Amino acid sequence: MIFKKYFLLVIMLVIGGVGFLEGVVVSTAAELQNAISNANSGGDTEIILQNGTYALDSALGIWADNVTVRSQSGSRSSVTVKGQGMY
Repeated sequence: MIFKKYFLLVIMLVIGGVGFLEGVVVSTAAELQNAISNANSGGDTEIILQNGTYALDSALGIWADNVTVRSQSGSRSSVTVKGQGMY
């Protein structure tokens, strides 16, 4: 009985690990642009923005599937992404 429980736990951990997003923490606009570029080549990426303002020189587009961009703190008001024409 104990063997079955541990075997089931191992199987759950292996199956549960499939599909986890790769996390990338960024703290500058250049790092954000690079992280999005890398995410577009493969998808399945979580881009985590440290608190602050990210002033962009060009537009950013996310074309890949399963790409998430979020703040590290969980507070939307702690992160600002600005670009030309944005206020």
